[in-house]
Amino acid sequence: MERGDKKSGNTGLEVVVGGHDNAASVAARNRLAGQHEPLQGSYEASGWLSAYAGQSRTAEVRYAADATGPHGLTVTYAQPDTLPGSVSTNLTFEAIRILSEPVTAAADPAGHVVNPGGMPLGGTGHFKIEVADGAVPDADFTWTVKSGAGRVAFAGGSTGPDVAVNAAATGTFTLEADVRGLVITPPHVRPHFTGAVLPAVTVPVTVWIVKDAQDDPIRNPSTVPGLLADANKILWQNGLTLVQSGPCRLLDNTNWLHHVDVLNPANASLSAMLNTTNSAGDAVELYFVNMLEGGEAAGVRWPEGIAIASGE
Repeated sequence: MERGDKKSGNTGLEVVVGGHDNAASVAARNRLAGQHEPLQGSYEASGWLSAYAGQSRTAEVRYAADATGPHGLTVTYAQPDTLPGSVSTNLTFEAIRILSEPVTAAADPAGHVVNPGGMPLGGTGHFKIEVADGAVPDADFTWTVKSGAGRVAFAGGSTGPDVAVNAAATGTFTLEADVRGLVITPPHVRPHFTGAVLPAVTVPVTVWIVKDAQDDPIRNPSTVPGLLADANKILWQNGLTLVQSGPCRLLDNTNWLHHVDVLNPANASLSAMLNTTNSAGDAVELYFVNMLEGGEAAGVRWPEGIAIASGE
């Protein structure tokens, strides 16, 4: 380590930075240049104070971790020809990875998707973030309503990785989650979720099931409520709830078990099935058949109704 001498004007006082070999990048903010520069191993003390630390003796260093887990820096102020010869401090912190996934496959206690893109007026949604790597106490998670404070409100508190939110008025909202001590640098942002509170709408559904050659319905009618419940887990975030209207109706026509060319508006067989009845726009009509497009299609929507492949 070159200390210099008094003739060159270098007093030998030096700031030495080390212990950051595991960083993807480390940069110090040059106050004079107004930008961050790659962190060097050592600096002449007066230059460090002038360009980086200033009168506050505080410098800003951006440390990009290359992996989760403990990280740190060692800062040493070298004082040659004095006792002690140096003073140092260790700066330690933990790099964590936060997951904030919109519309997760997880369900809340009511069966609705977690982190929904919206909620019906009067409903309660659940929002959640996770620390995939690292350990964070639940009390260190805090949530705020960044916009739409009159439209949503926390139910049961705003701390912890999982919060419940009541929908009080229609309109858009934004929730933001924070972790105590979490440092965010551009272009990164804190975990947040945007959504909308929508009018609650109940949609009647009539169900039709084609019977097979053995005179059995191609879909067991007892399974339909479960299918609608699964659909409601997703549609709920659009303010919609499907409700079956009456029992399942059975169609006794084996010609309607299989349909091909289902996107052709001139398809006479599919058109005939979908026009078996007409709810005059008062309900969604579901038609369960055996197969669509030889098994290549799971369903098709026409203005008259929705055909769903349900067999082998």
